[in-house]
Amino acid sequence: MAQARPTVRRLAPIFALVTLGLVALLPSALHAQPAIPQTQGPTWSEPIEGEALRSSVAFGNVDNDSDLEIFIGTEAGKVYGFNPDGSPLSGWPVDVIGRVGSAPAIGDINGDGQAEVVITAGWGNPSGDLTTGGIWAFRANGKPLWHKETMRASATGLPAGVFASPVLVDLNGDSRLDVLAAAYDQNVYALNGEDGTPLFPNALPRAAGDRNGALIWLGDATWATPAVGDVDGDEEVDIVVTAATNADARLSYVYPGWNDQATVNACTRANGQKRACGMVAVFSNDGKLKEGWPQFIAGHTYDSSPALANLDNDRQLEIVTGNGWDPTFGDASQPFYLTIWNHDGSIVKRYDIDAVIFESAPAIGDITGDSRPEIVVGTNPFPNLTKANSNKIFAFDANLNLLPGFPVESRDAQFNRMASPGAISLADVNEDGKADILFGTTWDVRAINGSGQYLNTHLALHGTGPFSGQPAVGDIDNDGDLELVYASSRARNPGVIHKYDLSVSAPLSALPWAQFHGNGFHTGHYAPPDLLVPPELGFISAGADRTATIVIDDTVGGGLRWSATASAGWIKLGRTSGFTGEDDLPVTLDYSAAPFNNGVASGTIRVTSDNLVKTIAVRLVEVDEVRAELFLPIVR
Repeated sequence: MAQARPTVRRLAPIFALVTLGLVALLPSALHAQPAIPQTQGPTWSEPIEGEALRSSVAFGNVDNDSDLEIFIGTEAGKVYGFNPDGSPLSGWPVDVIGRVGSAPAIGDINGDGQAEVVITAGWGNPSGDLTTGGIWAFRANGKPLWHKETMRASATGLPAGVFASPVLVDLNGDSRLDVLAAAYDQNVYALNGEDGTPLFPNALPRAAGDRNGALIWLGDATWATPAVGDVDGDEEVDIVVTAATNADARLSYVYPGWNDQATVNACTRANGQKRACGMVAVFSNDGKLKEGWPQFIAGHTYDSSPALANLDNDRQLEIVTGNGWDPTFGDASQPFYLTIWNHDGSIVKRYDIDAVIFESAPAIGDITGDSRPEIVVGTNPFPNLTKANSNKIFAFDANLNLLPGFPVESRDAQFNRMASPGAISLADVNEDGKADILFGTTWDVRAINGSGQYLNTHLALHGTGPFSGQPAVGDIDNDGDLELVYASSRARNPGVIHKYDLSVSAPLSALPWAQFHGNGFHTGHYAPPDLLVPPELGFISAGADRTATIVIDDTVGGGLRWSATASAGWIKLGRTSGFTGEDDLPVTLDYSAAPFNNGVASGTIRVTSDNLVKTIAVRLVEVDEVRAELFLPIVR
């Protein structure tokens, strides 16, 4: 029941880090609550070299079996792979340059039929350098596939870091996953999954200068993972980015339509001094700025990753963003917003949340059982800023109305103390058919339901050290029940990864945001889960068997477990199960066994995933001679 890639057709200044583990006593009213039951221990825990403070666990199938493997990066520059039983995956861990604060992305990026692992690194290496990093791709056996070096930082001469997680998406319409990554060097890269070369090498005009083959130039650094989806309904994938910016980022000579004066206004105080400002923008698949963008926020930054969803049931997607904070140049006199944007840059609605949204970026899913998406965010403390709404979980309906019972103070399970919530997952962990809100806080994983109540009896998982990465949830061992995996630091051996058996099951619809940035491809795009397969498979034959490969995709980003059956023996399936975005379905139509009736043999292929069912009509037409190849499948 892992999550997956939205099928969007192409016809799918670095500021101070938040200090983790800061705790403060809750108000006395909370201390008067009933004692919290003893917490659940992990099924297994395995040591890892280096803390995993901000990195998130990811699931993916790299060995083409029936279960999912587990991947996590650490501050020691290691990336680990585990089987569901906790045993190490052959060839892992692997080494990268720089500390990992991101989540691996897993998918077939080179078209060889087997998933690869892509990772970014560089929010600081063990020696404290905040500029060393890059983008790596590894084969399933841990062997390097390619490494993309970012631009060199002027202060150190070393490759700039990449805190944002990689995104896997087909950008050029060749039915193969590409790699999208946003870096501290002010660039967003679109890379060919086969060799790591630029997908659109001439995307930026000559006036931009040599930007290392980048697709997009932001004009400042970013922490945020881009979101991808067909934002404006033109059946082309769009790229949504959030970033810091500054008064000098006047990029009208690069992007027609860029408003230089709007940049200056947002990034300058009334007395002419510089202040922090942030940017949200939408670009086309090949790096062109979309009309109505960018938009800016005065006094704050945009550091949390954006999220996409169709909140009003029209043809376009809405964009949800939360503001960040710059301890040096921030302007606390300006409002702190959670914002829903239209596709054209206009504002649908804003909520003055009066706190910073950074690690607990927007997550979207149905947490109330009304079959409509809700928006969940957490607020984080920052140096040199005091806000009463910090360390809280907020939940809103699709119109940005605060849900009853919210906000809820973030608190741990063992010590009844308040602490900053980490990245948020949405998954049903009490089998009521509604997604719950899961997050890490100090040493614990906590869960809150859609009414704002802590699920103490269902989930209070005590770990071994602070972390702010996102817990990953799914049926990774194919036993019908959910598992939860996260990694953290601990006192002596710096890092550890924990796996918990939750002993509950959940349909796909109740796992809307179960891995980092929504799914295993990190697309940040919420969509109700559905299988995408061709409606028909048809051939003409004069006596020979015919073969085809059916691409089985989905609406949510890759990784849905599927199974397939044929209505008759003459329709031979090359496999009967797999994962969307990773495993295609080879089909052979056996001419000699086909039951022709008036020259036509008909049948069906049935593809299922959980409660999702799709039927493909199969037809083989018998002729005396074939002078041209005529066939359908419809493939992505």
